[in-house]
Amino acid sequence: MNQFQRVVWLARRNFVRGTFSNLATIFLVSVNCLVFFMWYLHRLAPNPAFSGDRLPVLGLSELLLIVLLVMNFFSLLVIFWLINRVRYHEIGLLRGIGARRLFIFKLLLVETQFIVLSGAVISAVLGFVLVQAREDVLAPFFASAGFGTVLAAGAAALGSTMVAATLAALYPAIVICSVEPYTAIRNRE
Repeated sequence: MNQFQRVVWLARRNFVRGTFSNLATIFLVSVNCLVFFMWYLHRLAPNPAFSGDRLPVLGLSELLLIVLLVMNFFSLLVIFWLINRVRYHEIGLLRGIGARRLFIFKLLLVETQFIVLSGAVISAVLGFVLVQAREDVLAPFFASAGFGTVLAAGAAALGSTMVAATLAALYPAIVICSVEPYTAIRNRE
């Protein structure tokens, strides 16, 4: 088993083991993905009633989506910070038995990608159900968008969500990787 396979196996095991503790993160990632999807769909097939006619730079819907994305980003940052703080002792033990900082960093980023993919699957299912059930409610926000436009918006939303969640997980991962094994093992929380 090479190093990449070990990282993926350990990340998958930690993700499955902590599924209930990851539910808030998965929910935030799915909301983030849905907001990105709505933003891209609005940009690809805008409705003139909600465009930037009244405001010179941004329309009201774009401003609301930007505020939601910034709030989601900081929420993800805090949640990834808390997830890593809960695992402070475990990461100290891994460092104590010889795991390098890069190995732990890769492990945390792969776990982030598992969370993002599960959140994206949930948001895709919820988005499909919402559009099928209440298409009349969403019709004023978007012009009629074809399947290709919806698919392009979904792919862009998934990519943007992966980038945003990875950026939100970078700082907590860098900080927790610099933990000294002795301190983490001795100061068990």
